[in-house]
Amino acid sequence: DMSGRTVHTWPTGTDPRLLDSGNVLDWATNASGNTGLKELDWSGNTVWEYYENRSSYHPHGDFKRIYDPKLGAYATLYLANKDVTNAESLAAGCDPADAPYAGAQIDTIVEVDLSGNIVWEWSFWNHAIQNADATKLNSVVSGKTIADYPLEEAILLNVNIPAIPEEDICGAVVTRLGIRRYKDLFEKRIDPRGKIYYWLSGVVVEEEAEADTDIQAIRDNYITITPLKYDLTLAAAMPFLTTWTEKLTALN
Repeated sequence: DMSGRTVHTWPTGTDPRLLDSGNVLDWATNASGNTGLKELDWSGNTVWEYYENRSSYHPHGDFKRIYDPKLGAYATLYLANKDVTNAESLAAGCDPADAPYAGAQIDTIVEVDLSGNIVWEWSFWNHAIQNADATKLNSVVSGKTIADYPLEEAILLNVNIPAIPEEDICGAVVTRLGIRRYKDLFEKRIDPRGKIYYWLSGVVVEEEAEADTDIQAIRDNYITITPLKYDLTLAAAMPFLTTWTEKLTALN
């Protein structure tokens, strides 16, 4: 509770999440060794469980209970590594010169309803592009490769894609970074392999964004591209900070 006293415990502890209902949702493994999720009520009784029985899917990392307005019911999202074959990799445009693609995997988001039905799935490959085969639909430019458009200097490209159907995207624009504030919360979690990691979560503080920022462009249904530099040094502040070190040296 708010005084730091233990008021209840559950017989689980991999990476538990307290739901609004007061139940706990956590990773679990069944007798067959399949990874999934188990929900326990206040008394520790299992009230819902789901296990990924597809041998080519490997749940990992994160999960979340959501309310899906399309279903009119609650559902659960989880991340999984999906195995892809060498043939599938080549069909997606991977370079044949680097084949075979043994052990290749792709990150996938799976949504399962409370009846255990998979109702939605999204794979990173749904938005992947490639420059090895210009005949494929996901080619960057027909007859061209990314190498034909080199960047002038060492920069990073921060690309954001709005979470809407592809047909609703208005286009792509180059923007500057907007400022987005969060009520930060760092959660200590344990992945299905027993390793500790920290998840940055929290609530977005919605504020009015300036028109030329990536935040506003995403709200307007545009893909945003923002060039970033590796060197984050604020050179203009260095002379002022040097006076600090000079004063500290004088004190010694």
